[in-house]
Amino acid sequence: MEVKNQWKGWAYLGPALAVLAVFTIYPIFRTIILAFQEGYNQLEAVGGETFPWGFNNFVTILNPNGLYGELFYRALKNTSLIVILTVIPSTFLALLIAVALNSIKPLQKILQTIYFLPYITNTLAIAAVFAIIFQSSGQAGASVGILNNIITACGGEPVDWLNGTNYAASIAVVCIYDIWAGLPFKILILLGALQSVNKQCYEAAKIDGTPKRRVLTRITIPLISPMLSYLIITGFIGAFKEYTSIIGLFPAQGNKMGEGNFMITIVGLIYHFIDGDKASEFGMASAASLVLLIIIMIFTAINMLVSKKKVHY
Repeated sequence: MEVKNQWKGWAYLGPALAVLAVFTIYPIFRTIILAFQEGYNQLEAVGGETFPWGFNNFVTILNPNGLYGELFYRALKNTSLIVILTVIPSTFLALLIAVALNSIKPLQKILQTIYFLPYITNTLAIAAVFAIIFQSSGQAGASVGILNNIITACGGEPVDWLNGTNYAASIAVVCIYDIWAGLPFKILILLGALQSVNKQCYEAAKIDGTPKRRVLTRITIPLISPMLSYLIITGFIGAFKEYTSIIGLFPAQGNKMGEGNFMITIVGLIYHFIDGDKASEFGMASAASLVLLIIIMIFTAINMLVSKKKVHY
């Protein structure tokens, strides 16, 4: 009877496993193979051409003196800044908002819905709205955005947020967008975690006269630490794959090369390699993808090691 149930389980999982194998597992192995094939050209490969194995693709993108290497390190710098400036602040802000929502009863459901709206809105549409807010008159005929109008009305000088002359301002716009767009999901997860905390812990703390700040740090955070760890790990992974918001905020850049693409990310660089008819750059795209995978795995491993000491299950 037990063996029969196992076959039923495998039969139900079969279609999902087949889709996973075709669209996830095979592309991963294919990417690893292409990363080590020197001079790979997709058109020549279709014709039966074979390519030698080696590390030339990695040398090309990791060489800081080459065009691809310079672009890769610029993308790595941009991606790293986005990761550092968004993941922890957005998680902390989501925690504060979730605690506030959990402590109120009137309008709680309505406020939850309002906070969740950005999560179900198209990311490119949100980025387009942000681009309008932060628009500057760097180009002929371009209108000044809402924020620069406010700054000018207050007697300040307008800031070039999106045209590349002010790198810090451009990074700030991307980070503000990512923090705001990532809040809904994190708030929803943390709110569910807070509502599952045993209320007796709070009642005991109230009887002892424990300050609210200490309740937050000594009771609430330790009890929901598994969810916080999950959000931080997935936040790091998502931030390292940043691309959509860059295209929405800086649509003129696309995946082009050179100095004009001041806000390119690692995923944007990978898209550049496979964009259009670049049949000879698939190997470098695969190598860049593999480097990104290794970086994400390192950060995930570090987070897992830290969570063993800090997370209470």
